Amino acid sequence: MAVAIGAAGCVRMGEKAVPGQCGAEWWSRVYSPRRFVIQQPCVTLRATVDAVRHPLDGDAILIVTLDPEYAYLSNEKNREHYGKDSLELEIVCKNPISRFFVLRCWRCVNKIPVPKVGDRIEADGFYVLDIRHQHMELHPVTRLEILSPAGASSPRSPRE
Repeated sequence: MAVAIGAAGCVRMGEKAVPGQCGAEWWSRVYSPRRFVIQQPCVTLRATVDAVRHPLDGDAILIVTLDPEYAYLSNEKNREHYGKDSLELEIVCKNPISRFFVLRCWRCVNKIPVPKVGDRIEADGFYVLDIRHQHMELHPVTRLEILSPAGASSPRSPRE
C-alpha cells in the first residue's frame, strides 16, 4: 500500500492500496486501540453491505453479511448483534466532524471509499476481537473495493 507520511503523520491513506497488504501505520489512527486484540494482521474478505453509520469519532462503520467462504470470520456476538454471517468493518478517519477535535485524524485524509447499503465489496484490514463488545471486526479497513454497486446485476461466472 502506498501511503504518504508527513512529519506529523499520514497525509493520504488508502491511495494505491495493494490487495492483501495492510500497513501498520493504520493502527495509529484507531480510536482506543487497547480495546482490540489482533487475531490476524491482514485479512481479505468479500461481503454485502447491510448498514453504514457515521459515529462522532470520525470513523465510518459498515455492517456486512459475509460471503459464505468468509462466514468463519463472524462469531456468536456478531450474529446476536447484526445477524447471521455478519461482521463490523471500520474505515478510520473518514468523516471527522472537526479534524481539530479528532486528533488522531488531524493530518490524515483517508481515500478509502464508503460504500452504500447493498454494495458488494472486497476489503482488507486488521481482523480483531473487540474486547468491550466481544465481537469480531475488520478494524481498521486498509483497502476497500466496490465489486458491484447496489442494484447492479452480479457478473455471471463462465459456468452459468
